[in-house]
This record gives sequence, structure tokens and C-alpha cells, in this order.
Amino acid sequence: MNIKISDRSADLSASLREYMESKVVKLEKFFSRISDAQVLVALHKNIYSVEITANANGVMLRGEEKGQDMRKAFDLALKNLEKQIKRRSSYLKDKAHYYNYNDEVFSFNIEGDFEANDQQFEDLGVVRIKKIVVRPMEAEEAIMQMDLLGHEFFMFLEAKSGRINVIYRRKNGGYGQIQPID
Repeated sequence: MNIKISDRSADLSASLREYMESKVVKLEKFFSRISDAQVLVALHKNIYSVEITANANGVMLRGEEKGQDMRKAFDLALKNLEKQIKRRSSYLKDKAHYYNYNDEVFSFNIEGDFEANDQQFEDLGVVRIKKIVVRPMEAEEAIMQMDLLGHEFFMFLEAKSGRINVIYRRKNGGYGQIQPID
């Protein structure tokens, strides 16, 4: 498993990095096909935010927690991720038939100076740019991926049409799908 640990405004000691890495590696006991994992620790107004994202056979899973203690926030985020893996284990195993373990279906792009990127687009209102690799899927799978990530929307390549679509959570319940006009 490839593990990347990054921090924003939070200084991680070598021992804490080793602790995080040793815990993240243990996710493989729940599902052996986790190829990549990212831990992002941010400090904002004396509150640590820990986000752990894992690629489990092409399915993105995420656990996130905030707290005043970095280690406790990490442990809780990891526990959330473990629950997701256990809850979705049969689905993840079914996906093994469709994706090769060595296929790269997404990549993390968090290198660089975050402050510079944030400042560059601050005037436009864009505070973060996230690059993703979209892959073909049905709307039902996109909804599940969106729920696993805890997002309000999810962009994907619609399998039948081969076009970019967006699934979103409606305020009054249910989901909506945005499709481009031909």
C-alpha cells in the first residue's frame, strides 16, 4: 500500500508520522486491495482536521474528524474509515472482478504550496483545486461513491453515454443528476 502523509499548518513529528503509517497499513486486514491511502492533517484556529482517503479497488473511501488533539482526531477518522470498509466489503470485493489491483484509477495531487495556490485564486472565490480521474460507472455507483466520501455531489463518466455527469444530493431529499445536452 502506498501511503502519503501531508500536513497543512500542522507540524507532524517523525514519531507521529510513523504511528499514522502503522495504523493505516492495518486497513489491509479489512480489505487487501487498498492500493493507496492519503492522510491530510490541517490546523485551523487550534482545531486539527484529519482526513484519511483510501482507494479500495477503485472505490474512494474517506474518514474525517476534527478535534483539539491530533492523535485522537486521527484515530477517530481511521475508525470511521474502518466502518466504511466493513460495511461495504461485499461491494468492494465484487469490484475486484472489474478492476486490476495494479490499475491506477485515481491519484493524489497535493504537492506544492497550498498558501500560494489559495492566494492565487482567492480573488475569484476558488479556494481549492482538486484534480480527479473520472471513470465509467452507473448513477447508482456514483451515489454510493458520493456517500462514501461524504460529499454533496460527485462527478463521473456515465457508462452508457461516455459523457461527464454530476450526481448531487437534493435539499428536499433524494438525488439529482446533471447531464450535458447533446
